Amino acid sequence: LMITSRPLASLEFELEDAVRLEISAREADVRIYLDRRLDENRRIASFVRKYPTLKTEIIDAVATKAQGMFLLARLHVDALATKHSVKDIRSALQNLPRGLSDTYDEALSRIFGQQEDDAEFARKVLCWVTYAVRPLTMLELKHALAISPDDTEIDEEGCPEEEFILSLCAGLVL
Repeated sequence: LMITSRPLASLEFELEDAVRLEISAREADVRIYLDRRLDENRRIASFVRKYPTLKTEIIDAVATKAQGMFLLARLHVDALATKHSVKDIRSALQNLPRGLSDTYDEALSRIFGQQEDDAEFARKVLCWVTYAVRPLTMLELKHALAISPDDTEIDEEGCPEEEFILSLCAGLVL
């Protein structure tokens, strides 16, 4: 039996006699990932075209804070992609959360800081994803979001667009 996980106290206790192998990404791998993600993000890419050194600044700061975790790197880039100027990005780089827990808190703050309807929609998405007994496909999630208590069938017109779902959830839903 092989189990993979981030370090969790509950697992440490349950598996205290198990053989452990720590696996983490090398910083070089995270830097390659970040280079590609920054090129793919339209807002950040437009800033980088105007200020070429910005890309290196972002990669250096995020790779250091990511601590070998691709998820943390992704969440940091998603947070930076919400900024409206190079000055805002540079300021955010100085204040990147250090760990995963703080980064999740920041993402939730961004979600619930949106307009009321968008925040409520994101809350519904997160509830469906969190309480589902198994991972949902995007189509299942769209159908879940489209139904109301009085519905007897799924109305496809009520299904939100994937891009809309993902954009309102601040990187917490992939």
